[in-house]
Amino acid sequence: MSAPLSAQELIQALTAKVGALKQLLLDEQKTVAQRTDSNLQPLLATKANLLQDIETLEHQRRQALADAGLEDGKAGMQAWLEMQTDAEQLAVDWAALLGQLRECQMINEANGNVIRQSLEHNEQLLHILRGTNADDDPAYGPQGQRPPGATGRDLGKA
Repeated sequence: MSAPLSAQELIQALTAKVGALKQLLLDEQKTVAQRTDSNLQPLLATKANLLQDIETLEHQRRQALADAGLEDGKAGMQAWLEMQTDAEQLAVDWAALLGQLRECQMINEANGNVIRQSLEHNEQLLHILRGTNADDDPAYGPQGQRPPGATGRDLGKA
């Protein structure tokens, strides 16, 4: 096992990973807005890997706090930063990282809203095409078959 990262190395590594996550979320936002689904799967795979890396670094941060006899949380983090030789700069870097994380959260929530709206829109279109109400049974079962007694209406004839 490698030696634990210093506070500076840990914050720098988290900042780099969170910066990459932010860029990926912005790319995801463009992909979702343009409805280029073929680009979405690789982004999601990369996102999962980045989140795993961030979780690993976050575990190391929590362990560093525990090793210092501090509770995880704002007060514990502040106390840990104050124990470091470059405490002032680390506090600035930590605050910037927290700001970056808030931006990631906002972008991710916006992406989720766009996806949710798109799914609702697609569901409405399917109901129109099927001639059913939203409260009716689904158009297809889990195996892709039409449910027994499924009905629809003719939308037009050529």
